[in-house]
Amino acid sequence: MHGIDYPADDLPEPIRVKDLLDQIEKGNHKSALHKDARQHADKAMMSDIELGYGIPISISIDCIKQLKDAEVYPIGLQHQLTIDESGNIIRKKRISHDLSNKRDVGRSINQR
Repeated sequence: MHGIDYPADDLPEPIRVKDLLDQIEKGNHKSALHKDARQHADKAMMSDIELGYGIPISISIDCIKQLKDAEVYPIGLQHQLTIDESGNIIRKKRISHDLSNKRDVGRSINQR
């Protein structure tokens, strides 16, 4: 199994739980909520699974709330251009995880 070890300072438990509940209620960024976004998100997530970066599980919100040290970060879709082997420009979308979420109060994963 692959993945990353992302060392970060733990949040105090009451703050972590509040942030978790707030983010679950808020959901993903608007760019990931459009009707055509699901196909792009599914494709990107399948790629992560195939490369060993993700594990497909079905989990309820109630279960997430009970996971020790759980944190949830919103995703968004970013427009991007790439080229094919002939140099033709191809439009695509990529998933972004907002790890700067809560930066205004110093609690983003990027700040810890």
